[in-house]
Amino acid sequence: MKNRTFAIFIRITLVVFMLYGCKSKQSTIKHEKFSVNKLNKDFIGTWKFVKRLDANGKKVDTIRHGKFREIVSGPLTIFKKDGTYSMKFTVSHKQFTYENTDVGKWQYNPNAKKMTLYLFIKPDDWIGKDLISRGIAKKYDDGKYYETLKYKIIRISKDTLQYIDYNGANMIYGKVK
Repeated sequence: MKNRTFAIFIRITLVVFMLYGCKSKQSTIKHEKFSVNKLNKDFIGTWKFVKRLDANGKKVDTIRHGKFREIVSGPLTIFKKDGTYSMKFTVSHKQFTYENTDVGKWQYNPNAKKMTLYLFIKPDDWIGKDLISRGIAKKYDDGKYYETLKYKIIRISKDTLQYIDYNGANMIYGKVK
């Protein structure tokens, strides 16, 4: 009887360990606390696209995609004092105008001259589900999912922002307010 009780105890223990080990664990990442300081205060405000430069510093007006041409533009970007941002993209065509606004959080590392944008991802739409399943969007301590985008800051002043974006585009913006 003791052997049988011991065997049952071992089986139950193994099942509990297997179930616990198979349990999906979603770790969360913490955002750094945001504060305005003299190193990041010039970013705060509204920025409008001015131009895009190629590798030789020449202005790029259009980009060819096979038979199609893309007119170069950039989003209207707002960096707020609370560490959040929004980027409003507008695409105009002969028959329609499409607008989309991305939102999230931002951080600037002055030593590396890098800005990190944490793009908010909706976990219940098909794009969000795909980004989460591929590990591109990750869950943070506020319970939301974000995709991390890195920008190399070339120049920042009270009225000019120049950066290399995550696609390698050299973008120049002017401050609106």
